This record gives sequence, structure tokens and C-alpha cells, in this order.
Amino acid sequence: MSERDDPWLSRVAVEHLTGTRWRRLQCERLRAMGVPFKPNAVGLPLVEASLFLTNEPVRLHRSPDWGKVKRGKAAKAQPAPAAANDDAARRVLPFGLRRG
Repeated sequence: MSERDDPWLSRVAVEHLTGTRWRRLQCERLRAMGVPFKPNAVGLPLVEASLFLTNEPVRLHRSPDWGKVKRGKAAKAQPAPAAANDDAARRVLPFGLRRG
């Protein structure tokens, strides 16, 4: 059976995908990435090649809704820091150092 007829990624491809040659770490990293696989009898993860051989673009992260960001609904702004003349800003730091 040639490599093109094989429904699974090659060992080298799985090593490149996971960044390790250790079977246990390959399985852990594939689980962490959310890539479905099946371990074979000796523990090698079998990953279907059809998952990666598509012409469709893959979107890994959702882009922010810029309309909400512009309207100020995406995230609340943090309060401004205290003024320099505030009592908390004049607190003495360790070793006799002073703030401000």
C-alpha cells in the first residue's frame, strides 16, 4: 500500500504535528490540540489524514466583533489609577523608599 492510499498520517507527520517522538507525549499533545486519533496496539496514535488534506480554510480563532468593540460593549474599561497626591500613593515602601 502506498503512502497516498494510507488513510493515516505517517509517523513523521505525527512527529511534526506534535513536536515529539514519544508516543505517550504525542497522544497527550493530540488530546490537548483537540485532534481526534486512535492509539494502535503498540500505542502509536493513528490520525486520519483526511482531517488535514482539505482545501477548505481553517479558522482557529474567532475574530473579535469590531462593532461591539467600537460601541464599548466588548469589555469594561478598568478604573483609572489613583492620583499621585493620594494617601495610598504616599505610602512608605520597604527599606525606607518612598513612592512618587
